[in-house]
Amino acid sequence: MFSHLLSLRCSFAGLCAGLEAPAISACEAASLIDEFDALERLAAGAKLALIGRIDDSLPGAEGENGRARWLARHTGQSVTTASRDLETAARLDRLPDTAGALRSGALTATQAHEVTSAAVLDPAAEVGLLATP
Repeated sequence: MFSHLLSLRCSFAGLCAGLEAPAISACEAASLIDEFDALERLAAGAKLALIGRIDDSLPGAEGENGRARWLARHTGQSVTTASRDLETAARLDRLPDTAGALRSGALTATQAHEVTSAAVLDPAAEVGLLATP
């Protein structure tokens, strides 16, 4: 899986490097934005699923806030944002519909955080929260 992902990343990097935005019409730009957004959502879902696997066994992830500090160092996000992602990832185990929506690209990471924050308090509300635009 890792080699396939590296290959995809190289292809994607080439596509992004060759993007000549001034030569693209507004209509085409709108379509491309939708596609880039879909890719971003899919990547966020996969990343959150993997974030759930981070534990104290990783060098640098030990101790208080160790996992959040490790994640922040590896992703360039703040420790606060990394902590939020760790909380979201942990909640996904108890919220299968949300996990599925995230994996399918139907949610952004921010939306997943909002849904999991509310649904963990009332799991029966999960489906309704997912239906809210």
